Amino acid sequence: MLLLCILILAAYANTFHASWHFDDKPNILNNTQLHIQNLRPETLAATLYSNPKNPYEPAKKMFRPVACLTFALNWFFGQDDVFGYRVVNVTLHILTTLFLYLFVKALYCTPGLAKVSQGERQLVPILAIALWAVNPIHTQAVTYVVQRMAVLGALFYVLGLLLYLKGRTGGKPAARIAGYAGCLVCYVLALGSKENTLLMPLVIILLEFAFFQDLRKKSTHYLMILVVSAAIIVLLLAGALMFLKGDPSAIFKAYDFRPFSLTERLLTEMRVLVYYLSKIFYPIPSRLSIEHDIVLSTSLVHPWTTLPAAIFLLSWFVVGAGLLSRRPLIGFSLLFFGVNHLIESTIIPLELIFEHRNYLPSLLVFTPVAIGLAWLLDRSGDTGHAMRPILYGFMILLVIGFASGTFIRNRDWATEASIWQDASVKAPGSARPLAYLAWDLAYGENANPGNFDNALKLYGLALQGSMPKWGMKADILTKMAGIHSKKGDFATAVERLEEALVLNPDNAKARYDLAINFLQMGRWEEASRAADRLLSGKVHEGYLNLKAFILIRQGNFGEAVPYLERSLSLVPQFQTTLLYLGTAFNLSGNHAKAEQFLKKAHNAPPLSPLPMVCLVDNGLRAGNMDQAIYYAESLIGLFDTEVIRKSLALYRHNNLVPPMMLTDISRIINERL
Repeated sequence: MLLLCILILAAYANTFHASWHFDDKPNILNNTQLHIQNLRPETLAATLYSNPKNPYEPAKKMFRPVACLTFALNWFFGQDDVFGYRVVNVTLHILTTLFLYLFVKALYCTPGLAKVSQGERQLVPILAIALWAVNPIHTQAVTYVVQRMAVLGALFYVLGLLLYLKGRTGGKPAARIAGYAGCLVCYVLALGSKENTLLMPLVIILLEFAFFQDLRKKSTHYLMILVVSAAIIVLLLAGALMFLKGDPSAIFKAYDFRPFSLTERLLTEMRVLVYYLSKIFYPIPSRLSIEHDIVLSTSLVHPWTTLPAAIFLLSWFVVGAGLLSRRPLIGFSLLFFGVNHLIESTIIPLELIFEHRNYLPSLLVFTPVAIGLAWLLDRSGDTGHAMRPILYGFMILLVIGFASGTFIRNRDWATEASIWQDASVKAPGSARPLAYLAWDLAYGENANPGNFDNALKLYGLALQGSMPKWGMKADILTKMAGIHSKKGDFATAVERLEEALVLNPDNAKARYDLAINFLQMGRWEEASRAADRLLSGKVHEGYLNLKAFILIRQGNFGEAVPYLERSLSLVPQFQTTLLYLGTAFNLSGNHAKAEQFLKKAHNAPPLSPLPMVCLVDNGLRAGNMDQAIYYAESLIGLFDTEVIRKSLALYRHNNLVPPMMLTDISRIINERL
């Protein structure tokens, strides 16, 4: 086990300083509810309700609370330094490997495996787990930070199974109760990490019948079928209550946002599962990708591989069930893979394929392989047989080969650009890799004006690719509009946004950006109508602030205040709201109140010159030159001279900052400088 831990560390040694990726941003970097500053119980409890869809609004129910708590603790100790997150991910993977090894060892102490050879008992736990632990397909679960959810779910899942065995085989009543209680706690923690662990009780039932009951008796056989059927019904009903708010029809409504139907998904997933198995057993890095081009199956014969895949999977389940009585570990391992794919690979309208979904289902997939190799070793007889060193050499090379493949695959995860460049080659018909490469050039670490044209070209190519979800085309057009806005071409930006809204009238981001571009063009009425349309839906502090700012720009200062007060009630200490309130009072002549709110805006994060510049403006409009000079000197003390001058130049030609007496402000600042 020590050697295996070293091998895992070697395989993941080049990942500790890799960048953030894809869903890491909304789930961790932009999820302000996880950005805790203390370890008080109420602070930690709040992280259990983090809401990645709206970081300013706590979720109404827990969202993968165990995983979110670990992300929050990571943030407390290291903020956005990715190193700490990756250390935790690899450590959790090592722990999962350890518990999996102990679980398989414990299985060999059950009545169902009492008669197996000593060679199999010694070889299978370490070989099967080694092949799983360093398999390159798991890079998407271990290296991809946010998929800690999948790793944590598997860790508590396998620990729960181990504790069930400890309880089942324990001698003293206290030990048995502790084992069962620990199993129940682990089930709750696994569910709190990721919902694909829901069927763990079903797997425990299969484990009980396979390793502790005599399935050669017909009565036991029929009892297992009855209990398994009842468990499936109960678990699915419980899952519907827990995750669908008691409304199973929500699953089918969600298909409205996918480019496939329920039937097409079920047919396609059969091919996907076979594809997963091919990747697990032949995981060369050139076959692994964060994105895949998947042709939808519209019938059992289109494409023609659908029917063979269905036959293969049916055979997989039938053989697994048939072997439960004669070779329980092989049968259990086959069924384990299939059962644990039922949540993510059947009716729930998730995206069709992601490699990290195999982390849990593949836990035991190499045990039949290891059993076969153990059988060959037993058949080869004494230690002098020529076959034995060949078999041992093959096993060692296989493990080292998998570990090398993991190390090589992890190079693709080095940066956001590298993983999507890799995906664009392996999935050339998919829109997402091109869209993310374009995003990196226009909005990411590599963003600069020199890359804008290349980003627009990539977005144009992405529009011609296949979209994983409905609405993505409108999102791409919205991102293109953002680039045109950055270039100062507001008219073209408006055209792209209007195209996006034709495709998806409910795209709030596109409508918000449309209002912003109208503001930049000085088209106040059109901006106001766009803001009204936003507020006719969900009330959001950003929409309220937008409407208030438009009213300020139109000279309706008093009308803006109620919108801002409502916004402040939703998110207290929001800098933008405080700034606009100060501006509204300043322009309406209430300078004392304006100073109060502008000072609050200055003290609210992030640190920016704008609130202090507005305080200088407030002093000038109040006729209080001493006050204006005081804040001008405060501004100079806080910010570098070049930053101040660039900011003033930017404000002069920007309709998105409050109206200010910039000529007089610049004169006072220059005098103080």
